[in-house]
Amino acid sequence: RTVAPRLSAAALHANGVLDQLGEYDPEKLKIVGTCETLEKRFFRLTSSPDPATVRPERVLSAALEVLKTKWKLKDLPTRPTDDSPTEETTTTPPIEYAWLCDQLKAIRQDLMLQHLRTNFTIHVYETHARIALEEGDLNEFNQCQTQLRDLYTNSELIGSRDEFT
Repeated sequence: RTVAPRLSAAALHANGVLDQLGEYDPEKLKIVGTCETLEKRFFRLTSSPDPATVRPERVLSAALEVLKTKWKLKDLPTRPTDDSPTEETTTTPPIEYAWLCDQLKAIRQDLMLQHLRTNFTIHVYETHARIALEEGDLNEFNQCQTQLRDLYTNSELIGSRDEFT
């Protein structure tokens, strides 16, 4: 049995999330994105997502290819620097990686909101995990690896299972 979000039963019924027997149905929360923007910042949701702000899989695929190309060519936004490093530039990750990570998290969020569990989903998480590991970002790597483990375990999808389990 799937546990319902922490909303009142009346709110869940009004939004159509509970079926007639009062059982939580996560498929009723599934949306289909219509946003055509390739670059989109990650933001924490504080309300129900608007399909107009969520990108469909074909747009997410194009966005990922752009990000991978930019990463490979190191063609990412940079922080203006001068000759003397400041505390900010020595203690925070370079903006290039921070920007890329933000973009990848936004792609992951759009996948999750649409309940997409495809080979593309695995490719996104594997790509983000590899880049995070390359940058020494163990927090993001662990988040990706946790999702990959779930995707590998609960589906027939393969991906690079041996690399991440």
